[in-house]
Amino acid sequence: MRRFLAGLLLLLSGLAPADAETLRYCGFQAVCREMEAWKGERVTVLTPPGQTYDGAVMGRLVADYDRAWAAYERLVGAAPGPRACCTIDGRASVAQSPDEDRVAAARGHMGGQGIELYRDHFPRIYREFAASGRHDHIVIHEMGRNFWLWRPQLGAVKAFEVGFAVANKFLVMERAGLEGAPFRDMSFRQLRASLDETWALYRSTPGLDWKGALLESRLPPHPRGWGANDLAAALWWRTFERLGESGYPRFFAALSARPKAATADEAVANFVAAGRAAGADLSELFLTGQAR
Repeated sequence: MRRFLAGLLLLLSGLAPADAETLRYCGFQAVCREMEAWKGERVTVLTPPGQTYDGAVMGRLVADYDRAWAAYERLVGAAPGPRACCTIDGRASVAQSPDEDRVAAARGHMGGQGIELYRDHFPRIYREFAASGRHDHIVIHEMGRNFWLWRPQLGAVKAFEVGFAVANKFLVMERAGLEGAPFRDMSFRQLRASLDETWALYRSTPGLDWKGALLESRLPPHPRGWGANDLAAALWWRTFERLGESGYPRFFAALSARPKAATADEAVANFVAAGRAAGADLSELFLTGQAR
């Protein structure tokens, strides 16, 4: 019902783009090409010329990305700034890049606007959405990299960065009314529940502290192969549970005022201090052994 009403509102208000316009996009590698631009209010999706996409489907897809972007802004109380390469008329870009990347299926600018999808990932996103209305979560995941604005304060714990993107995609998609597509052999709901499994594994392992789990990857084997990044995602999820809808953006506002962390201990101190400023004691998340 939520998706139906949102789609009806977009149709009546005329916000859903039906046609693409051609523009020049230079992208992450500073290689300029002509691209087809499907513009929303906050996000522009760019596809190579010569590919056929239904305008109505693209309109709904871009509108969903608009809602996800707006939901992210509300969730964390902040937004990434523009980048010369990847901001299109004030809108963040999601580009189907013809460039090859042997490592990643997608990349998002860290702390700034711009996402690129590689290989055949966007056509797969489009086909799934056109057929079922469900979203491959990779674009929302990469938005998490765009919204990662606290690297100075928390970057000494690398897993915080990836975990932020993993946990918040579930929160953002729920708030934007987006339905997630299956991941491997799991439903989107099962994928979310697997974070709880990772947390339970960590908490039930005697003598395993946060440094061993997040920095040294000493978490016991998970049936899905999840590791430190997924544990960090579970930690972010529990941070949201403790702070709530209003406290979560206060946490990030307080975190912005914290000093740069040169060590993992300093990063965790920033995390706990920001939680305290937002009204919650998060130190319990980092306790070990019998103290847990």
